[in-house]
Amino acid sequence: MGGKQIRVRALASAISIALIGVLPSVAFSAESTKTQAAEPTESYIIRFAEGGLLAQLRDTQTTASTQPSTRPNLNSAAAAALRAQIEQSQTQTLALIASRLTRSVAPTHRFQVTLSGAAMPLTEAEADAIRTIPGVVSVQKAGFEHLDTFAGPPFIGANLVWDVPPSVVGTRGQGVVLGGIDGGTRLGHPSFANDPSCGFSAGNPKQLSAVDCSVTNGSGQCTGPDPEDQSVGHGVHTASTAAGNTLTAASVPPPPIPSGFTEISGVAPCAAVRTYKGCQTTSCAGADLLASINNAIADGVDVINYSISGGNSPWSDLDRNFLDAVGAGIVVAASAGNTSASIPDPVGQVNHNGPWVMTVAASSHDQNFVVPGVLGAVGPGTPPADTQNLATTKGSGTPVGMILSAQTMRQNPPNPTACTATGGVAAGTFASAVALIPRGGCTFEEKINNAQGAGAIMAVISNNAAGTVTMSTAGATLPAYSILQADGDALRNFMTASAPTEITVDFAPPAIQGDTLADFSLRGPSALTSVTKPDITGPGVSILAAAGAAQNEYTIMSGTSMSSPHLAGSALLVRALQPTWTPSEVVSALMLTAKPSGFKDTIVDAWDPDDVGSGRVQVAVAPLAGFVMNETFANFLAANPGTGGDPKTLNLASARNMACVGSCAWTRTLRNARNINTTWNVTVNNAPDVNVVVSPSTFSFTAPAGNPDVIFADGMETPPVFNASQELTITATPNMPIGLSFVRIDFVEANGLAPTAHLFVAVQGQP
Repeated sequence: MGGKQIRVRALASAISIALIGVLPSVAFSAESTKTQAAEPTESYIIRFAEGGLLAQLRDTQTTASTQPSTRPNLNSAAAAALRAQIEQSQTQTLALIASRLTRSVAPTHRFQVTLSGAAMPLTEAEADAIRTIPGVVSVQKAGFEHLDTFAGPPFIGANLVWDVPPSVVGTRGQGVVLGGIDGGTRLGHPSFANDPSCGFSAGNPKQLSAVDCSVTNGSGQCTGPDPEDQSVGHGVHTASTAAGNTLTAASVPPPPIPSGFTEISGVAPCAAVRTYKGCQTTSCAGADLLASINNAIADGVDVINYSISGGNSPWSDLDRNFLDAVGAGIVVAASAGNTSASIPDPVGQVNHNGPWVMTVAASSHDQNFVVPGVLGAVGPGTPPADTQNLATTKGSGTPVGMILSAQTMRQNPPNPTACTATGGVAAGTFASAVALIPRGGCTFEEKINNAQGAGAIMAVISNNAAGTVTMSTAGATLPAYSILQADGDALRNFMTASAPTEITVDFAPPAIQGDTLADFSLRGPSALTSVTKPDITGPGVSILAAAGAAQNEYTIMSGTSMSSPHLAGSALLVRALQPTWTPSEVVSALMLTAKPSGFKDTIVDAWDPDDVGSGRVQVAVAPLAGFVMNETFANFLAANPGTGGDPKTLNLASARNMACVGSCAWTRTLRNARNINTTWNVTVNNAPDVNVVVSPSTFSFTAPAGNPDVIFADGMETPPVFNASQELTITATPNMPIGLSFVRIDFVEANGLAPTAHLFVAVQGQP
């Protein structure tokens, strides 16, 4: 599966009801009332025609008294008289609202200063009904304010989509549906309860359906006996990461919220959920998965999350069915895959190569503790420089270690690896000490538990190969951290040189550097060499989310299984705000606006598109993209290289040619996504070994978004010339033999009316 239990933290977000002062409420009753249907309600702000107190005071004051230095006197007799008039007018309009709705209305708030208005719970139909009442200027959803949050969603900007100014439409995913194909759900979990703040109720549930696809009926509907996740909690975790409710300490059961934070949440907490149990264990039967995909398409979900392996021959294997899903208007997010015993090297092993699937790599978010993560020897004497300031990485399931000062560090020479099969660790060996143990021979949990049984207060596991290691430690309760191989060797050398005196170390719990590629994340180049995969990355290291009963309802997991639902949740938010965009356009917007810069798992070198595609998702920016890129089902199908097609011709938000001789070119078509005129300047960040040119280098959009067909106005004999789309030619010319070179093309809107976009070109070849 696309997720292995390892390190980093959560996903979470804080949500609170709008913080507006409450005035006494007055009920207005119509002469006749009727019982209202049990429809979900949401708080709406109703703005009345008369101006608020400030506006009316400005109208009545003299020019001299309205200079910037003059503050209005809201306690004056004139202000009191105006307040009385505003209140009387509001009372009359509220009576009209009650009459229109044929029920009592009780405002939760009234507003008189900046505007004249009121707030009250309404159904969507009621809000529509009162918009035409005389004296009502506007009726808008009140929205929410948000407290500080924990990791995932805010790191990718989801909270900025939820929390927007009153004049801008925001969303928490209302009205869109996630289809989770995985190991099942947990029907009683608070992550999937009917949150009334999202409009959910018994008649409009968040969990729209949960089916077991191990069996179907004659119509192909999944009819298996148990939709619950009875395995490792993987399905519960991924679904709640994408669309789980906002949970607090008051939730039952409460999540283990880290210190300094108040809530956890999915990326699109108000999206509805349908789950399809395609995996009975950690293995997933192909028939179960195919049934899951078919049922998800039939149910008309908006986004599918697929944190499962496969897709190496996308025109012929199971992923071909995802092309049908995309053709049916569904965005598909799938995990890039993880290293394993059978795939120890992540390079060139990326899964889900179909250009219609959004393939997601895993990277870190900015988990921060109070102090940086540092381990260093302090004695005896003056320790060597290579034993100082050693970076540490916390195991996924173990607690945070305490700050240590001059604490003894020991190893276990009779059995250095601390594995049970090779002798374990004698009682008292690590009493009140930090245990230094090399990787290898048994699981991390076994090493750590054996060290704990021998008295250790913390375990430090040194890698047995170059690079970082992210430890899966869900079965251990001792604080445990990994370090680089060279750092472990330096500490052991110092121990040998200092013997028989024991060395001592200082330790401070770690911070995690955001936007760092996870060491386990499978990466390109893909088997389909003409398309760059992965497409994008999201947080996938130590994600806290819901889980099954065996995991005490919540757990921390790491893997591309955890990053994929971050992108699925992001796609849900974009779809809620841009419902007319096609699946390809949604994916292009996420890719074009991603954060391009970050680090490989070395923590030093910059990542590249074969690691993370376009970069790390920035979902707050994606719905505002100035242009998007569409591709059709027919073109995806025709691009099959097995039947003579060429994926390089597809209109993707990337470009790749691994056999560029002399020069090579791609054509890309951009569609205006905004109802404003925009002008774009193109900048190419060329590499020394290749020259990339984009033509034209400047272009403008002048047609309204989504309206390329001009409607004749009265008296118009010929339509005006609009530009709703722009075709670009990208040409790459190698200056020397190229092993592989990446060039970033930037698109900058001249007046700052849309976010900067970028597209990567990958070239291999020769002049």
